[in-house]
This record gives sequence, C-alpha cells and structure tokens, in this order.
Amino acid sequence: MAQSKSKIKSVEPVLKNGNHSTYNMMDKTFYEFIVEMEDGKKGRAAGTRNEFRFSVGEEVLYEHVPDDKHGDRLKSFVAVEAPPQPTHEPLVPSSGAATAQPTSRYKEDPHKQSLIVAQSSLSSAVEWAASREKEITTKQLFDLAWAFESWVLNYKERRN
Repeated sequence: MAQSKSKIKSVEPVLKNGNHSTYNMMDKTFYEFIVEMEDGKKGRAAGTRNEFRFSVGEEVLYEHVPDDKHGDRLKSFVAVEAPPQPTHEPLVPSSGAATAQPTSRYKEDPHKQSLIVAQSSLSSAVEWAASREKEITTKQLFDLAWAFESWVLNYKERRN
C-alpha cells in the first residue's frame, strides 16, 4: 500500500452510546477516531490513547485502506519532521547541508536523532577500521565517521 503525505484536517472520536468507541486486541485497548486529511481522504484510525497522537494541521505520511464493508481506514501515521541540524563542524567536506527528514511513529527531538546517527556512524567507522590490516589515525577515523553520517543524513541526494 502506497503512503500519502498530507496535513490532518480534523480528528473526531468515534462515539458509541455517548462514549469513546474502543476495542481490545493483543491485550491492549484501542480507541477509534475518524480522521480527515487535507488531501480529501477520510477514514477510521485507532490508537492506544484516548487522544489522537497527531494534531490538526500536522503533516504526516499515512496509508489509506479502502473498505466498502466497514468504511475506509487510515493507518501507519508517521510524522513529517524538519531536517536535523548538524551539531558539530564537519570533518569531511559535505556535498551539501543535511537534507534528511527522519520519520518516526513518535515525535522525536531532532537533536536526539542527529546524536543517534552520529553515534551509529562512529561505531560503524570503528568496526570498519578494526577489520582493516592497516591502522588509521584518530582524525581519519573521525573523518570516516563524518562521511558515514553525511551519507545517512543526505539520503534524498543519494536517491536522485
């Protein structure tokens, strides 16, 4: 199923007998909502909280699942966030500013996400360097880590 990108136009709880409609699945209680998107799609959505986790006006990626029997569903909501800003000076010249737009089911701090990418890149550089017969300097190790980080954060440029 292809993802669509749109802003949330409205969110209303589904009411049954004046109460928020729920159902249980896998030992969890799910609350039902009717969500309308600015692109015109509308459908049922569910979550484990009695308030929808995204706000009206927030841009999200989502899937639209047509269903003639029970009504259309909207699912797999993911926030579309601003690109993270680098938190340090580059050690390797970059081909451009970071353009990644990380997506997550949960609202994350962009700074925290950039730290996670930096740590993972450094770890990968250490692992790569350890697999080589020739030793490298600390500066070369950090340059390699920055190259990995830049590659990850510039994923849109790689896809073109």
